[in-house]
Amino acid sequence: MYLEGRRLGLRPLLMGPLLVLTVLLSPFGLLLFLCLRAVAGRRGAVAGTRWTARTTGRSAETPGL
Repeated sequence: MYLEGRRLGLRPLLMGPLLVLTVLLSPFGLLLFLCLRAVAGRRGAVAGTRWTARTTGRSAETPGL
């Protein structure tokens, strides 16, 4: 979930409590994450592309290892 959140560009301040909620109340935390993933996915792949380029120093078109 953490890596998927980073890929979608979700903020760590949002993902932290969500991960704790998932550990404590598994079905509810997972359901909330899936809803957030669906909403973030509708924003398009642009957010994920910007995050990849910013953190790796490579453009999205450059093939990586």
